[in-house]
Amino acid sequence: MRVSLLYLVGLILYASVSLGQSTNISGLFQSNFRKAERMYIQQGYRNAIDLYRIALDRDPGNRLAKARVADCYYRMGQLERANKWYKELLKQGQASADEYYHLGQVQCALERYDSAKTSFVKSADLDSTHRRAKAKIAFIDNMSAYRRDPASYAMAREWYNSPQSDFSPRHFGDGIVFVSSRDRDLFIKRKSLSGISESEGLLNAFYVDSKFDSAYSAEHQISLFYSKALNSPYHDGPVTFFAGGKKIAFTRNTIQNGKPVKDEFGRVNLELYFATLGESRHLDNLERYPFSDKSYSIAHPWVSENGKALYFSSNMPGGKGGADLYVSQFINNTWTKPQNLGDGVNTSGDEFSPYIWDDQLFFSSDGFGGFGGLDNFVAQYRDNAFQIPENLSYPLNSSRDDFGLIIDGAGREGYFASNRLDNNDDVYKFMLRKVTLIGHLKELQSNSPVSSATITIAGEDDSQRIQLTTDELGNFMAELDVDKGYRLIPAKEGYTALSDQRLTTRSPSIVADTLAISIWKNGLFAKGIVYSNELQQRLPGTMVYLNNLSTGKVDSVLTSAEASYNFLVLPNMSYKVTARYPGYLENGFKLNTQGLFFGDLLNDILLEETYLEKLMVFFDYDKWDLRPEFGKDMNKIIRSLRRYKKATVYIGAHADARGTKEYNKKLSDKRAATIVAFLKKSNFDVGRIQAFGFGEELILNLCSDGVECTDAEHLQNRRAEIKVQIEGLR
Repeated sequence: MRVSLLYLVGLILYASVSLGQSTNISGLFQSNFRKAERMYIQQGYRNAIDLYRIALDRDPGNRLAKARVADCYYRMGQLERANKWYKELLKQGQASADEYYHLGQVQCALERYDSAKTSFVKSADLDSTHRRAKAKIAFIDNMSAYRRDPASYAMAREWYNSPQSDFSPRHFGDGIVFVSSRDRDLFIKRKSLSGISESEGLLNAFYVDSKFDSAYSAEHQISLFYSKALNSPYHDGPVTFFAGGKKIAFTRNTIQNGKPVKDEFGRVNLELYFATLGESRHLDNLERYPFSDKSYSIAHPWVSENGKALYFSSNMPGGKGGADLYVSQFINNTWTKPQNLGDGVNTSGDEFSPYIWDDQLFFSSDGFGGFGGLDNFVAQYRDNAFQIPENLSYPLNSSRDDFGLIIDGAGREGYFASNRLDNNDDVYKFMLRKVTLIGHLKELQSNSPVSSATITIAGEDDSQRIQLTTDELGNFMAELDVDKGYRLIPAKEGYTALSDQRLTTRSPSIVADTLAISIWKNGLFAKGIVYSNELQQRLPGTMVYLNNLSTGKVDSVLTSAEASYNFLVLPNMSYKVTARYPGYLENGFKLNTQGLFFGDLLNDILLEETYLEKLMVFFDYDKWDLRPEFGKDMNKIIRSLRRYKKATVYIGAHADARGTKEYNKKLSDKRAATIVAFLKKSNFDVGRIQAFGFGEELILNLCSDGVECTDAEHLQNRRAEIKVQIEGLR
């Protein structure tokens, strides 16, 4: 179970020759409950259980004794017994939030997650500030997101594990240094009462080559690391290396003059040392970390390669509860006072095994949401702080204790310890085979999540295609092969993917790759109405084309009964809109949507009927008589009418915006009448003439009412259009 972790927060030792064990005579005169409490404080859980049960025989209603028995069984890995005792405790009524929480922990370890959630909910109901219970509930509700495909990793229990606890692996040269409680075959055998079995010895550091050599037995390939120079008769380890493997930091029991030093509870805690790995397997320049103290433990050190930053786990006073993670800096040849990593990383539970890789803090904890026991976590370092830790998911985590994870320089493989198979801590090696992608689809601009969208993930050669659906929060998850490139294509009705998102897994890491992609909610439209220029009548059934000049794609639509058109247009594109109608000249306009994402782009289109001749004449301000210079051009109109006996003539006269609308309408009518009178003088059949005055309705520029313009600009609107047409007007 968590025997290896208990070594980190204090222990009590006993020495034996053969199978004998010493006894404290004064303890015989203490009550069984008091002796059990003292043994519990000293993590002597095997002995404490017997004493608590004797006390319960005399006092069956002792609630604290039952809670202690349940907790002892949990810490020793006897989960069914722990579950039974917690349920017996809760039957008494008046259960506390912590008691329900601890039952939930046991149920998680037994993988009874529905029951565990019920327990955690009751815990949170009794104590609304119980952050750990709420974290557990949230994790169970979203557990499917953390269950990775077992094929994501190649994983194996290492060959050098023993029947005792083996954990805290560290790379060293071509091999691995790890900590083990295996028997060193000493005549004087010092044991820890916190061990889950009497076979557990004290911790020592061992070394093995990374690969098993079949020419030798396993026993001959495992050796004490630096022998007696590092390994004392008491606890030694875990260890860590820095300065190119020339220096070491390690923890060992607090010892003075060769004897262990106990705190006020009778525990022998751990303190931290630094040393140089000298020749002939000696430790040189041994230096005690100045903030070590006999009243608490410091363990699981990690030191940066340059020796300037130290991270460790400790139950020193002032923490968040249990064991917390701390950092200390080496400045001006002095270590700074340890700084707690704070609420973002530490909880009221236990945090162990800090390990920094590529600005990421790997550690283990039982205080966040997890599968059960200790889980492996990672916290990214951004903006001068560690971010919210992420669970490293199954199979790196299980319902039991998983801790002490390290990875290689490439981030693809590494080691960790777990008791998932037989309640005994063992070292596991893993190698990444698939990369976990955790994605989030959001709306472009608003960043709102997009649910129920289809995410297509296609390999570079389209040999692999995966289709996923986003959840209610816009999230999705996929397992992708390493060393490949992918395209992510989102799709949903009413939305458009403006571009493909590309992703490569050629530099993978065990940390899930997070990716936010955007999809545009259709909200930009080119709209308008197609009119006949001559009569300003609508032209239903006109074919309108939308040519995307940026991509070459062409769309088309027939105008409705109201002669309207409507196209979805994409942001940051260039378009040309063109209208075509039989008997009319093609007309349109160019459209640029750079920087536009929402709205209606309204543009009406005027189509002119086909004509043989066209003439534009202009009038002086407030005049309607034909200016002399247009007489010659009018003669061209007359010649065409005489040549084509079935031809008609269209006259549309206009005014500028100065004056009232009523006055300008009359003025334009007079201008149309002037041209009709000119044609009459040429004996032209007035039945072939259609003339209209539009006043100031069709201004050609910005010179509408109230706008200051030059006379030359107003002149553009004081006009008449004259067209000779064969088929007549519609």
